[in-house]
Amino acid sequence: MGTSDGKVGSTTNLTGNGFPAWSLVVMGDGYRGSDGNQPSEIGKYHADVDNFITKFFETWPFVGLRRSIDVYRIDVTSTDSGPDDPMTGNCTGTGAVRKTYFDSTFCSGGVPRLLGGNVDTVVATAKNKVPSWGAAIVLVNTTKAGGQANVENRVCFASPIDLDTVIHELGHAGFGLGDEYEYWLGCDSGETDRNNHPSMEPSYPNVTVTKSPLKWAKFVTVSPTPLMKNPDPDCKKCDERKSTLPPDTVGLFEGADSYHCGAYRAQYDCKMRTFGKRFCVVCQNRIINMVAPSRVPAVPFASLHTGWVLDAASAATSGAMIQQFPPHGGANQQFLVEPVPTPEGALRYRIRAVNTSLVLDVVGGSTSPGAPLQLYPWHGGKNQQFVISALGNDYATVRAVHSDFYLEVPDGPPSSGVAVRQATLTATANQKWLPFLNMQPGWRRCRKCQGLFFTVHSNGYCPAGGAHDPSESDAYLLSNNNLLLASWDDNWRWCRRCQGLFRPWLVGRCPAPGGGSHDASLSGGYSLPYNMPPSGAQHHWRHCSEKCGGLFFGDLRGVCPLDQGVHDSGFTGALDYSLARA
Repeated sequence: MGTSDGKVGSTTNLTGNGFPAWSLVVMGDGYRGSDGNQPSEIGKYHADVDNFITKFFETWPFVGLRRSIDVYRIDVTSTDSGPDDPMTGNCTGTGAVRKTYFDSTFCSGGVPRLLGGNVDTVVATAKNKVPSWGAAIVLVNTTKAGGQANVENRVCFASPIDLDTVIHELGHAGFGLGDEYEYWLGCDSGETDRNNHPSMEPSYPNVTVTKSPLKWAKFVTVSPTPLMKNPDPDCKKCDERKSTLPPDTVGLFEGADSYHCGAYRAQYDCKMRTFGKRFCVVCQNRIINMVAPSRVPAVPFASLHTGWVLDAASAATSGAMIQQFPPHGGANQQFLVEPVPTPEGALRYRIRAVNTSLVLDVVGGSTSPGAPLQLYPWHGGKNQQFVISALGNDYATVRAVHSDFYLEVPDGPPSSGVAVRQATLTATANQKWLPFLNMQPGWRRCRKCQGLFFTVHSNGYCPAGGAHDPSESDAYLLSNNNLLLASWDDNWRWCRRCQGLFRPWLVGRCPAPGGGSHDASLSGGYSLPYNMPPSGAQHHWRHCSEKCGGLFFGDLRGVCPLDQGVHDSGFTGALDYSLARA
């Protein structure tokens, strides 16, 4: 039994955020490999993983952390199909015994519903394939529901037949959450050893025996703390009543950590108590705090209407007006979109300036259309919480929770210093934002040819001879995969041969050995703002439209690879491109 009963195949990053992220590793057990006699089940495994990922990123707060989590799939196949299943005689029978890589089995620990396996092998496999991993899930090929978590080693086993079970077990393994139900075998099992919780305080963030000070006091909004106690004076029964407190109340609900009395949970229901429910506010907070720090990417918010971005005036100090301004890559134009834990499990975000602790705030909590926005210290009010709703093509609306109004720039031509405001929904371009511009670092200007090139892979080839020379260059950020923003040109590509930026519809000329045209086969799309007023960005970049097709700094016309002459911007009034400095 064990690793001789299967093999480990390839590893695939299924999300690929492109920056440091919390890593979730998914592996399979009991998915049969191809032995020539029976068909491989690797396709079923891939489908099960895809179904899990869909469910996972539909679950709050994971949906709000999508760009902070990388999911890795490791292809593991087994000799046999399915886990051991010694279910007869209350886990005392032999049942089915199968050869699988991780030795998965029901009746783990003598409990029928528990589905476990060889944790050490899981840990070794995860470390080998994804060194910096946050948690590992083993999907076990079975049509019966079950699961089990090993919190110490950050590993859980679960059946893909019930994806809520998978996410519940991940709550244990990935985030150290405790069970919030008040039984072990079941409320109707007659168990007698689950009446009163021991007096020792649990380590779980979502379970407590101590009423004061309360672990989750910051989420309690009324005094005294709301309390729902088990009415059984002997604590021999579970409290199976409906909640006696208003919906979404945060307080103390007796019955948790698999005990009828003495242990409390924060809300009446939670995914750690009942499969199919949402995570309670305490569990949301735990997940966000473990995943989000240093992993939420800073992004500008670009207006579809003007192509300009949200900008905090006055160097992003408290009370600074939020305005539209040409993009220049400064810190006062970079914002962190952070999920906010809410008692009702709603999808809400705060939008925080990257270089401060200040957040977007509708001034005075106004519920009137036209009210402006500012930066202000976070206090958790609903005038600092926003709903970001995708519209397709990466665009989104941004709605203030307290007023149900939408962020917009006033209709009309772009103009510096115009305040961003809240307004009734019109669904027009001035209320549509692109909050996830991918700003790629690593771009430099070549001192010799004056072209723009990408330095991450190499310094490429310069038409003036040798490699490009970045010695006199600023560091630049380029935005990739923007679509249809006003005043942005999205027709640029990276040449994998010379490392330069060029327009693909022009054949052009590459300075790499062998000459010929540029090669965009490995490139994404890049966008450049053009003809914008002076800002912190560097202007006067031009397109060599008549010759090589590349981007060059127009104040110094450099060397064109087509004829070793200077670059040619083509015509009077050619577009003046702007590059954000890193």
